[in-house]
Amino acid sequence: MRGKVGLIEPDDTLRPQVLSSLAGAGLQAEPFESVREFLSFGGDEGYAVFVADERLDALSVRERLCSDGKWLAVIGYSSRPELRRVVAFMRSGGYDYFALPIDIVELARSLSQLGQGRSEYATARRRAAEARTRLRALSPREGEVLEHMAAGRSN
Repeated sequence: MRGKVGLIEPDDTLRPQVLSSLAGAGLQAEPFESVREFLSFGGDEGYAVFVADERLDALSVRERLCSDGKWLAVIGYSSRPELRRVVAFMRSGGYDYFALPIDIVELARSLSQLGQGRSEYATARRRAAEARTRLRALSPREGEVLEHMAAGRSN
């Protein structure tokens, strides 16, 4: 995958370092200071976003994107990754996770795999996000009927 990626990094001193790593992997990174700024931009399908996990919580950013019905590959990074946090992020749908400084070879490999598997991985994640959005839009009665139907009962 070559192209644009987003970078959400609130630390003004760290942002250039991460931008340089992304550029070293042949990526054009669009920097954002906050999740709000990124969400106003939107990002398009196939877009990946790097999130400073120790300052922003990459998992909550991924969940917020899903709640808005958007699926983007969310990649967390940290200068001190914690195993439990990385595992929780990956198990909850995060795409990848890197320690700083970012290994450019590993980054290129990861994004290449994202580009090759985009259709299957992205389609599944996008459908799950759309389903969650639709479920939240149900009225209380519609939710009750759906619950009964899923349990094999009549409404």
